Amino acid sequence: MKKKKGEKVDNSCAALKAQLRRAYLPPDARVLDLFAGHGEMYRRAYMGNVSNYYGVDKQIAHDAALCAMGDNIKFVCQNDITNYNVFDLDAYGIPWDLFFLIIKRLKMGEYTFFLTDGLPVQLDKSRGYLLSKIIRATERFARRFTVRGMSRFYFDIIRTLLWNAETRYGIKIELAKYTHNKTYMYGIPTVYYWVLKVKKLC
Repeated sequence: MKKKKGEKVDNSCAALKAQLRRAYLPPDARVLDLFAGHGEMYRRAYMGNVSNYYGVDKQIAHDAALCAMGDNIKFVCQNDITNYNVFDLDAYGIPWDLFFLIIKRLKMGEYTFFLTDGLPVQLDKSRGYLLSKIIRATERFARRFTVRGMSRFYFDIIRTLLWNAETRYGIKIELAKYTHNKTYMYGIPTVYYWVLKVKKLC
């Protein structure tokens, strides 16, 4: 999909993201796609490969039988999500607040998360302001931390996020793999694509 001026692209690097999903889908995958968009990931990765799929998006329902329009945070808070074992968080920005909200609500079991993380570029654009989006999850970073080129601390932040998730919410990160786009800022990719395999222990 071509990008018009001022418009977000629905699934840039779509082939790369779809490949990641197909490679790490668990058997009997039951997918909750919380940034469903126009259904690009559904068509490329999930259709015919999963036992159940449901999509949520604020702006569009790509298939009325499979999706609903609405706020994904409200959906997670107001619905039983424990029937799903795959969560697709293909966010345009930062997905970690939603990740933490989901793991708090899950029962014991094994889960797969696919996350699109634009935190590196957001950190550099904001000079640290957007750290407030993850302070709710980590409580480890000062609100006025404004070092230039903050994307260089990206993996330190991610390690802290995952450690915090394990210690606070009774999970074990059994696998954490990533790939990334080919656009760089301060020598760091601007977007990372993650797959996490998570076991909820309690």
